[in-house]
Amino acid sequence: MAFLPRLDARPYGVLLLLAIALSCITGAARASVLDDDAATFLQRFIGYIEWPAQAFEQPGSAIVVGIAGSESTLTLLTQAVTGKLSQGRPVQVQRLEKPDERLAQVHLAFVGQEAWRYLPQWVTACRQHEVVLATDAPNGMAQGAVLGLVTTGQRTRFEASPPAAAQVGV
Repeated sequence: MAFLPRLDARPYGVLLLLAIALSCITGAARASVLDDDAATFLQRFIGYIEWPAQAFEQPGSAIVVGIAGSESTLTLLTQAVTGKLSQGRPVQVQRLEKPDERLAQVHLAFVGQEAWRYLPQWVTACRQHEVVLATDAPNGMAQGAVLGLVTTGQRTRFEASPPAAAQVGV
């Protein structure tokens, strides 16, 4: 009977730990890219949406973007729009915690991953206040969002729902 030499398992354990660590780092880096993509798309949406005149109290009123469930998107978008105008208006970014909170002053709301579980409530609240809702939630468009960010592999693209947009008056 032939005996096989016993293999030292320590290098394999180290390799396994390294692989797990790299997958966590890659996941964190991808999340960072998604947040950057979300901030970039939101900045573009602000400029492309044809806001009705009645959406603003005064001709020079700011376009207000509310962010729920993504601190990094909030930070990135705030940095991107501070001191800049969009459609001749200043842009303000604010944190949203709950679907019924301060939506009367918001024009565009983004629901990020940490708030996905409340997406149905966000959809309802945004429709009631005529707020454009954007999200990166899976099936966000099917749940009633106006704008959806969809990531496939390394690419992020957006989708728009004309029926949902009509429901909020844009």
